[in-house]
Amino acid sequence: PDLSAPLEKTISVNHPLIHKGLAIYQASFQDGGSELQFKTWPLRGNAKDNIDLDLAVFKEKTLSLQGRNYQLELDDFRLFNINPVLDEQGEQGFKNFGPNFTVRLRNSAGQALEYQTYMAPLEFEGRMYFTSGMRTSPSESFQFLHIPADEDVSLKRFMAFLSLLHDAEKMTQIITRNGKADLPNADSPEQAEQLTKSMLLLLQQFLQGGYEGIIQDMQQNVPEARREEIFNAYLKVLRSVLGEAYRELFAEEPTAEQWAFYSAAVEAINTLPFYQSPIFIQLKNFKHIQASGLQITKSPGTFWVYLGSAMLV
Repeated sequence: PDLSAPLEKTISVNHPLIHKGLAIYQASFQDGGSELQFKTWPLRGNAKDNIDLDLAVFKEKTLSLQGRNYQLELDDFRLFNINPVLDEQGEQGFKNFGPNFTVRLRNSAGQALEYQTYMAPLEFEGRMYFTSGMRTSPSESFQFLHIPADEDVSLKRFMAFLSLLHDAEKMTQIITRNGKADLPNADSPEQAEQLTKSMLLLLQQFLQGGYEGIIQDMQQNVPEARREEIFNAYLKVLRSVLGEAYRELFAEEPTAEQWAFYSAAVEAINTLPFYQSPIFIQLKNFKHIQASGLQITKSPGTFWVYLGSAMLV
């Protein structure tokens, strides 16, 4: 009230604003409500059901996913992520992995899983992957999911492949047409139908629990002496089904590089069950907004401290 005009001063580290014995310091900085634009990809359904949504940091949005309601809470956005890496000579350096964001996906019971996802694909062993970490509580470390990027550096081929595997009608057609080559010939339409159902069930077990889910089912239903034999047979059938489904995405036989993508995609699908999310959230664009944390202090004895120091000297 005693100022004719507001004070204007840039406050930076070790350069506070001092007014009438009050020192205003920059004590910290954080996100100030950055505005982010997302595309969500379903991990258990049709890839065409992806949606666009806008959300700001510290805000939340209700999503209806596969008949269930979830609360999406955007917790943080980081423009730079400097992490240690090893170069080709094995020496440690540092690299900026680019922007990432942290969200919590809370179900109707109030249980929340935390996800940290990078905007740009990251390189691992010569291949680019879209990378997202998941943890069930802040005391845990993130476990990361790596989804391979296609030649266009996008998620489209992986999501199309995953969507096809979840389409029971199309997979029935693919299995009927191609999948029985690795099984004994059926002697009747009833046996053929039963074989198709068995292969669909095996695929479903893989989608829901990965290889670990198949092993757990075998431990309950297959004698221990035959588990290795049966598991190898299951793997042969599963690989045939997955391979034929992947071929459906192309007009002609996939190239060697496209088959390499397939191997990375199958491994990603194998690890999807631990991710525990019905969607993959991809950051498409953002408006970065920053905020500073200020600390106000008053030290009325400063003069006497300096005077005493000078006298001691």
